[in-house]
Amino acid sequence: MHLITTRVGGVSPPPYDSLNMGMTTGDDPRLVHQNRRRLHELMDLELKFAVHQVHGDTVLVIKDFMDLMAVERADPPIQADALVTNLPDLPLVLYTADCVPVYLYDPLKNVIALVHGGWRGTVKKIVARTISAMEEAYGTNPASLQVALGPSIGPCCFEVGEEVWEEFRTAFHFWPNFVVRTPNKFFVDLWTCTTMQLFMAGVREENVVNSQVCTSCNNDFYYSYRRDSGDTGRMAAIISLRP
Repeated sequence: MHLITTRVGGVSPPPYDSLNMGMTTGDDPRLVHQNRRRLHELMDLELKFAVHQVHGDTVLVIKDFMDLMAVERADPPIQADALVTNLPDLPLVLYTADCVPVYLYDPLKNVIALVHGGWRGTVKKIVARTISAMEEAYGTNPASLQVALGPSIGPCCFEVGEEVWEEFRTAFHFWPNFVVRTPNKFFVDLWTCTTMQLFMAGVREENVVNSQVCTSCNNDFYYSYRRDSGDTGRMAAIISLRP
């Protein structure tokens, strides 16, 4: 089971209206708890733990309930931008507002993973690192993976400065495939960059689905950090193995 929430159907006031799932915004935490409770009641999803997302490349593997207890009790929260587990009924959740949520499922080993693919994590090849972690921990064959890219900022709206373009150019020899240059602007296609990394890691082309929904273009349904200059809510990207 996998999903991403929208901004519709919650109790938060503007600019977090209305189903804000993120605690790291300026929203009232009591309202965020109400929003999360609505998700729990509707989907029977209890968000059991949270990590501190830092736009890095750390992959957290939760192999057993001792690992889960350590994550739940960590204070401050463990820093990670990708999660992996084979535990049933343990929803993995990360919060986004433009970054690419990448859902991975290994149907042979019954393993799931979730990646928070911001531009910094993408440059650091966090998707490839996540697949390597699945291989090491569970023997995943990348060719067996089923992958989905959720709503996130599209190439239509992700304009970057020359310094960010330079990071992509340095990290990827295939940057001309996902960067559009105009005389004074650079537009980065995170979807294509992520997809090409998946292919290079061994994921089969027919096993990758891209929603191709731009969060910045769809104000009625999705939060966008870029569009709203940082003053906005967060969606919850979730994947879980049903028992």
